[in-house]
Formats: sequence, structure tokens, C-alpha cells
Amino acid sequence: MSLQENRPIIQAIEKIPELYHQFYEVISIDDGILVWEYSDEEIIAEARYVKEKYEDHTWSCGLALSGYEGKEEQKLARQEYNSIKRFIKKWGVA
Repeated sequence: MSLQENRPIIQAIEKIPELYHQFYEVISIDDGILVWEYSDEEIIAEARYVKEKYEDHTWSCGLALSGYEGKEEQKLARQEYNSIKRFIKKWGVA
């Protein structure tokens, strides 16, 4: 494992299911690159995009956050949303 693969921000992505999904199962496949090849700035930008999906009630995660899919789904979505916000706060630049 190279140092790039073991960057703390990459390890943090792997702990948040929605970010893990977005990076490992969506954009890295679409872009044809490995997750660790993204810059920190690109990772933060994508995390902000995922956060915005939760704030937009046309996405399933946004519907879950709003309670449309039931209380249990809302609770899980809120936990995920808060984890993404903490990730952005920790790793993002002002």
C-alpha cells in the first residue's frame, strides 16, 4: 500500500457509508481511476455534493432525511448527513 492510498482523508471516506459508496462504487468507476488518486480538494468537493443531495428532497437520501421514508430511515439518514458535515468541517478548507 502506498502512502497515497493510506492518506487519512481516504481512511475517513471509508468510515462513512455514503461517501464510501460515492467514491468506490460511483465516481472512481465513472472516472476510471483509483480513489486515492483524487486530490483532497476533489474529495471535499464531492463530499459537499453528497451533502447537497441530502438537502435536496428529490434524492432518496433527501427524502429519507425529511422523514418521508419513515422514522427509522430518517434517523439513519440524519446520522449519515451529520457524519458528512463533520467530514467536510474537518477536511475542508475555509
